[in-house]
Amino acid sequence: MSNKCTKDNHLKLVDMYCKACQVMVCRKCLSTHSHQVHDYEEVFDGIMSDSDHYIDTLNDLINQKIDEKEMIDLHFNNVIERHYQQQIDTISDQFTFLHDLLTHKELLLKKLLKSHHNNNTSILHQQKLTLNKEILHYVNSLEEFNNLSSTNNNNNNNNNNNDGWKLKFIENYYKSISAISSTSNSTTKSEYEVYSFESYSIKTMSNIINAMELLNDPTLKINPLPEPKSTLDLKYSHDVYFYRINNGNVSLINVNNREIERIENLNTIVPTISSYFYQSTVINGNIIYLFGVDKYYKVEIHLKDKKCLWESFEYPTITIPNLHTSVSDGKSKIYFIGGRVTKAEILDSIWSFDTNTMEFELIAKLDIASISHSCSYDPVGKFIYKIGGFNGELLRSIDRLNLEKKSMEVVLMLDEDVVCGCLVGVDYIYFLTVNSTFYSYNLKTKEQKLLSSIKQNEELICSKLYQQHQDTLYLVVNGETNLFRYNIENDKWDTLNLFKNEPLEFINFISPCK
Repeated sequence: MSNKCTKDNHLKLVDMYCKACQVMVCRKCLSTHSHQVHDYEEVFDGIMSDSDHYIDTLNDLINQKIDEKEMIDLHFNNVIERHYQQQIDTISDQFTFLHDLLTHKELLLKKLLKSHHNNNTSILHQQKLTLNKEILHYVNSLEEFNNLSSTNNNNNNNNNNNDGWKLKFIENYYKSISAISSTSNSTTKSEYEVYSFESYSIKTMSNIINAMELLNDPTLKINPLPEPKSTLDLKYSHDVYFYRINNGNVSLINVNNREIERIENLNTIVPTISSYFYQSTVINGNIIYLFGVDKYYKVEIHLKDKKCLWESFEYPTITIPNLHTSVSDGKSKIYFIGGRVTKAEILDSIWSFDTNTMEFELIAKLDIASISHSCSYDPVGKFIYKIGGFNGELLRSIDRLNLEKKSMEVVLMLDEDVVCGCLVGVDYIYFLTVNSTFYSYNLKTKEQKLLSSIKQNEELICSKLYQQHQDTLYLVVNGETNLFRYNIENDKWDTLNLFKNEPLEFINFISPCK
């Protein structure tokens, strides 16, 4: 008998799961496992607690693929089919005048055009078949998930402790996530072979009759499908990137390949300064919202073409504070936390902004007025976490807004000044203090843990902390030439020099993540 564990056979009780490897782990093979593992009950509870998001994701994917199918059908009928009919009519009109001479050529060209059209039709049918399979896969995944969720509820009601089906459920769940990752970020782009008949005047037709042919029209090859939804892109993508906006210049920073790409402005409606943005910048899909002093801006990013389109809007007849922190729910709502009107007037207001209706609403108030704080949105608990802040002096607390109750709750009081932080998952907050001391705080167990420092006893006041993917945080510090990167699993910091020793301004950086 082997003294080593395998994927399907373990020597001891299997009660842990590795999310990185997507395998079950027992106490025996834990000693040789290199990744962080989790109690399988905790993983299961996490899946169930996030089930609404998983169901919403599958429903979004189903609707997205249905929309794609309708769009390629619409494009084929409105462009390819219509073009085909137009070319048939054009050919018929031309050959009417030269019927006797051109009968043979007319039939030959129509047959050739029909052949290409049949090929295009075959392409359409094949792509629709693929989309139908994907839709059916997502529907089946959704039904399976709902059935297993019902089984879980029944087991709980019957006090049934048989957990064997849960282990299988976890494996199937992460296999489904992997399948979603491979298909959700792509759209069906149709490349048709489109040929047009080249018209000639009647007077010259007889001289060039033998030179007539169908010409491939490259302008009608690809159907104009939208980019994949960025909420799915960001959830399953392995790229790490930031946007950087400085005086209207937009750049895309890809940390993985260390490339910085300039996004071309398609118009000149750009803000003259960017110093007031701080963290009043959020991303919904491929749209960046910037909220300034007198105006707010909407920047639509076209990543494929590396272009962006700016729009500016006047505020309604209400006072929207500047130097506030904005955070998005990833859907249609943006929330403004605190801010100020003048240097002496720091505000406690909390506003919401609906990106569909473009309406502002005052929804709550902070317990203590504040500017320059970090904010993170928890989609499961429907909370907005406010980390640190400034009200004449740096604040020493972590608070959260309960969006259902529209009220503030104190999460943690601290002995040090907090400069920035972010929510990681739904259970942890990572935050940095003024002397570069770095901590994590477990929202469930209330445990505060001291982590490795970036720079010993050095003030890092003007900074932003972002989570990019499960195990990595990024820190932008004003005046530094490097981007700081923190590995959660290993508790280690390193630096990335992407900017040729250029001092960074933390106000210019925007993370696609929460």
